Amino acid sequence: MGDRNTSLVNTEISRAVAPKAALELYERLLDSGVILPELRDDLSLGGFAFPLRDDFRGLDDLEDWRSPEQAMDSHSPGHTCITAIEIGVTGYRWHIGLTGRPELTVQPGNNGLYMNFDGGFSVNCPFCRSAVKLGADGSEGLYEALNAWHQNPESSLLRCSSCNATVPLSTWQSENQEFAAGHLAITLWGGNLLGLLFRPSSASAKRLRGLFAGSSGIEPALVFCLV
Repeated sequence: MGDRNTSLVNTEISRAVAPKAALELYERLLDSGVILPELRDDLSLGGFAFPLRDDFRGLDDLEDWRSPEQAMDSHSPGHTCITAIEIGVTGYRWHIGLTGRPELTVQPGNNGLYMNFDGGFSVNCPFCRSAVKLGADGSEGLYEALNAWHQNPESSLLRCSSCNATVPLSTWQSENQEFAAGHLAITLWGGNLLGLLFRPSSASAKRLRGLFAGSSGIEPALVFCLV
């Protein structure tokens, strides 16, 4: 179990559509040979997650991003720091259904907030890019928006004290990749895949983003977390 993780967050998808998109995402990851069709609760600090296939090598360039890019051999023996992939859906959890396949069931718990726990986080206004750091002076509005998201994400608004823009919390992201709010995400447990940030045009980065986005073409927000 690793205490570092990397999340790709869809900040635009609606809560109503997210469960169906999550099931489609699961099928893409399974059909592409990325994960195993089983749920385990001993691989992540977040709860149930899907084990990464031992022979999947499609993340290597994202881990060792300082080395020259290599031709991606997605199924070759070796070791990767990533152990599991958690698919997060606001208001749902995964379980093994009667057919023996993973299914989603309604259950409070996953709140759709992805953030760095060790050292806190800051968010940036989507218009003027002014930053608000949780716990710093002037962050009372951020606390209120986070609390509102827990109650009803659609009503969670945050006003920028610099430009006075008031917009949904999900549009506030972190330029330091410390926070994002959204109803669908994948969290890769075991490491911070900085290659997604510093090598975004690599084959590995494009493939992972493509698997996450599917046909929607959404560009996910990145969150690097130390728990």
